[in-house]
Amino acid sequence: MEARIRQNQDILKISGKALIILGLWTIVRLFLLRFLEPELLHHFLTTPDMEYTDPVIYDILFSVVIIALVIDLVFRLFIGLSSISEGKGKKKTPVYIIFAILYALVCLSTDIYVIATIPDSQSKLSSISSLLIDLTSCLALVAITVSSISIRVLRKKSEKATAA
Repeated sequence: MEARIRQNQDILKISGKALIILGLWTIVRLFLLRFLEPELLHHFLTTPDMEYTDPVIYDILFSVVIIALVIDLVFRLFIGLSSISEGKGKKKTPVYIIFAILYALVCLSTDIYVIATIPDSQSKLSSISSLLIDLTSCLALVAITVSSISIRVLRKKSEKATAA
């Protein structure tokens, strides 16, 4: 039973680190899109009937997206650092598990929306590679959730076994 607890703790530490790194990558990816594929980024930041005439409006929209990604990174840091901490054997409240479940659902629904709204095949290929990275992030969230719950169940069983 102790071996399974340690295995789940290792999964928590690795998945927490992966979630944080993938959050940082999301911000880097946005800046790469801005400079390497500005037309694709323009597609995501505007609606079809919106005329792209003022670069200031585009910059404001880009800034709003950056702020949203920083908030996203804060959530990833909270979930990731909490899972790393629990992986090191510290007791954590189950709040981060709830956030991980909700965040995984939001992540999946956002990815589905992005793939469904890509305009052409060239952009689809680029977005599918991004989708694979985002799905990896979702898998890390699922691993965090499953391992956290498993550790809690195994600890309760261990406590009952030692008390009996």
